[in-house]
Parts: sequence; structure tokens; C-alpha cells
Amino acid sequence: MIPEKRQKQILAWVKQHGSVRIAFLKEELGVSEMTIYRDIQKLIQDEEIERVPGGVKYLQPSVQSRQCGVCFQESFSVQAAQLMHADGSMAHFCCPHCLLMFMAHHGSEEEQVIGRDFLRGTTMNARLGIFLIGADECLHCCAPQVLLFQHQAQAVKFQAGFGGELYDFSQAVTAVASAMSCCTPDPGQN
Repeated sequence: MIPEKRQKQILAWVKQHGSVRIAFLKEELGVSEMTIYRDIQKLIQDEEIERVPGGVKYLQPSVQSRQCGVCFQESFSVQAAQLMHADGSMAHFCCPHCLLMFMAHHGSEEEQVIGRDFLRGTTMNARLGIFLIGADECLHCCAPQVLLFQHQAQAVKFQAGFGGELYDFSQAVTAVASAMSCCTPDPGQN
């Protein structure tokens, strides 16, 4: 089967089931895992599907927008962050700054907060991260600039070279809201 036909079949299965596992696609199409990854890459680039652990899922048209929920920039940068609501819908942010601003206004404990480690680019639970606010290294995004680190030791080293202040998640929400002086998070917010 040629790649275009495989991609159409993959998309049809994903639309029908909502999500499918890579192992299922490999078995049903009778091709290697590498071939499956090449086929799904085109569908991911076309924003038809997205990768999830062990497979892919269909992107509903309303989910396909990657516009930042705070500043409305496109959120395709390495610093992009996401918020997964309890109903499975996603909100996208161009950077940790906008994520923290949103959390100051609308956040709840039930939501999954996903970010990327500034140095490694690995996806992580942002609630467990260390936030560096106001470092000298300028990424030309929102201000005050916020960088997210998975490991405190790396954040401390980066701070030593580029300045700024370190915060945990709840402290960072408060610090960014205060710096913007446009909103004050609820005292009970984390």
C-alpha cells in the first residue's frame, strides 16, 4: 500500500475510534513501526492527529487551534505549554508566562498543566517544575520572561549565569500576576 493510502486509512481509524495505538496500526497495515511513524508524521504536520503515549488521537477541529489563550500568538515554540481540562479539551499557551497568567485567572487543581523543560525540551508536569522569572536571556516572547525547569539544580545554575528569581508553581502564578499588576490570584489557588 502506498503512503497516501496508508495515511488515509490511519486517519479513518483514528476518526472512527478517537485514538489508536501504534501497535494496532503496525499489525493492521503489515508494515514496520518506522513506516507507521513516517505516515503519522504527515498527519501530525497537517494537524489532523496528535501523538499520545503509545499511539495517536484525532484532533477535533476546535482543538486544532494552537493560538495562545492569553496573548493570541501562535504557540508552536519550544516554550509552548498546554492545559488539559477535566473534559479532555486543551488550552494552548505560547510560553510559561501566559500559562501562569491563565492559571491566575482561571486555573484549578483538577487540570493537568504541561510544559517543556527549557534546557532539554522534555515534556513535564509544570506543577512540579521550577520557574525562573526575569532572567537576562531574552527569548523575545512575553514579559516578564518565564523559563521552566524540571530540575532545581539546573535552574539554580542557569540563574547564577543569567539572573532572575526562582519559584515553585504556586509562587510563580502569584509572582507573574503581581508583576503584571492586572490580576490577583485567589488566595486558595495553587
